[in-house]
Amino acid sequence: GLCKNGYLNKALGVLTEAEDKGNDLDVYAYSSVINGLCNARRVDEAFDMLDRMAKHGCKPNAHVCNTLLNGLIRASKIEDAIRFFSEMAAKDCLPTVVTYNTLIDGLCKAERFDEAYLFVKEMLEKGWKPYVITYSLLMRGLCQGKKIDMALNLWCQVVEKGLKPDVIMHNIII
Repeated sequence: GLCKNGYLNKALGVLTEAEDKGNDLDVYAYSSVINGLCNARRVDEAFDMLDRMAKHGCKPNAHVCNTLLNGLIRASKIEDAIRFFSEMAAKDCLPTVVTYNTLIDGLCKAERFDEAYLFVKEMLEKGWKPYVITYSLLMRGLCQGKKIDMALNLWCQVVEKGLKPDVIMHNIII
């Protein structure tokens, strides 16, 4: 549609017009605009759109929340991302493995490895089973941050947990 083809402002106009006419919009309409705003680095406007969704009785799904979280991280707003993550449940939007992976990757890119480790631990405590990609994201961050001992320790943990490192994880550690 309009957002994917670079007509974000036109999409915003169509959405506003639909709201003004009392048309019911679903999560997919709002999600497209939120994604477009985040991709355009207009994260504050994306959060305004989240508020508009609520005002019009539309609840965000995990995809919307993950998009917003990723938008904050890409805008280097790590503290805001952590805060939003902690508020997601209050917005009836429970974190998924993708949500955790997004935050873990962002924390690693910001060289906040200890916090990234804590979120992996939280995943486990809440019953989420981290995928190999979760560990790959953390391992890549550790290697890029020159934390080789921590990366090797993580490698051992992955193997001890019975997970099979994939080709990506092998490439990262090598």
